[in-house]
Amino acid sequence: MSRTIARLLLSMLLMPFLAVLYIIGMVAIREWLGVWSAAPFALAGITCALAATSAWWLIWRGAVQWTTQRGRRTTLATVLWVVAGLAIGVVIEMAWTSGEGFGSFVGASAGILGWMMTTVFIWRETAAERAARLAALGIGAVACPACGYNLTGLKTTTCPECGGSFSIQELAASARGAGELET
Repeated sequence: MSRTIARLLLSMLLMPFLAVLYIIGMVAIREWLGVWSAAPFALAGITCALAATSAWWLIWRGAVQWTTQRGRRTTLATVLWVVAGLAIGVVIEMAWTSGEGFGSFVGASAGILGWMMTTVFIWRETAAERAARLAALGIGAVACPACGYNLTGLKTTTCPECGGSFSIQELAASARGAGELET
């Protein structure tokens, strides 16, 4: 099994694990504190958020080319989603009258899922990083001159990523690193 497949499987199994962790944590915290309020929901949500972000980072850290900009964006996304999760939780908790703690659950869930979705975009490989990785592996890849998508193995000269259509000569010039496209 490749590392990417293993990472994807672990990522998918993370969600049911977090659901079980939340339920067990919430019940255990309720029994430990002896209170039936929003506090056990909030503490279970914080525990799940810490577990989720740690596990997500451990799963994907080896696949991400870490740069200063990616680190800053990840930190900013973390702060923004913590604030958003808290705001969502407070608003729902104040509006929801029939279930104590429901807002804490929704806020924590929204914060965790929002952060994970945001990191997918922050951590994805750029066209330049992809080209450098392939070059380091010695793979003579043909990349789209417009967006950098790997066109190796395609039977058409139209890029499925950006829709750009190029001639064989343009693709060959791009593969040689000619810089400008030949006409």
